[in-house]
Amino acid sequence: CPAPVQPRKSPSRSSGCSPTKPAISPVPCSTLRAGVEMADYREISQQYAQGGIKACILINSGASVAILSQMQDLMVMGLSKPASISIFLWVIGIFLGSMTWYFGFCSTRHVDRSEDKSIGRPDLEIQFSNKYMMAGLRCMLGSYVLFLVGALVLCGCTYFAEMAP
Repeated sequence: CPAPVQPRKSPSRSSGCSPTKPAISPVPCSTLRAGVEMADYREISQQYAQGGIKACILINSGASVAILSQMQDLMVMGLSKPASISIFLWVIGIFLGSMTWYFGFCSTRHVDRSEDKSIGRPDLEIQFSNKYMMAGLRCMLGSYVLFLVGALVLCGCTYFAEMAP
C-alpha cells in the first residue's frame, strides 16, 4: 500500500472513504486498513445513478437521430406523422434525462449542507435532498417510459402500415 499523502478532513463529504484513507491514492476507497475489500455503497449507488442518467439520454437521443436519418424513407411509406410523434416523445425524454442531472445536483447540495455544523436543521436538509432525489428518479423513469412509448408508436404504425392492403 502506498504511504498516506494527506488524511481527509471529513469522511462524510469524501464519497464515503474512511478518515484514515489518504486523499490521493491508487487504492480504491473501499479498501480497509486490514486489506479486506468492502463495498462502498455510496460510491456504487452514485455510479449506477450516473450510468442510468447517461443511458436515458443516450437511448432517447440515439433513437431521435436514427429516425431523423431515415425520415425520407418514412415519408415515402406514409409514416412521417408517427415518426414525428416518436421524435417528439424522445426529445421530451432527453429533457427529462437532463433534468435528472439538475435534481441530482440539488440533492447532493442539500446532503452537503446537512453536514455543515452551522446549519440549524440538518434533518430538514436531508428531507429536501430526498425530495430532489425522488424528483430525479421520476424524471429518469419518465425518460425511459417516453423512449418505450415512442418506439411502440413507431413500431405499431409501421406494423399496421405493412398489414394494410
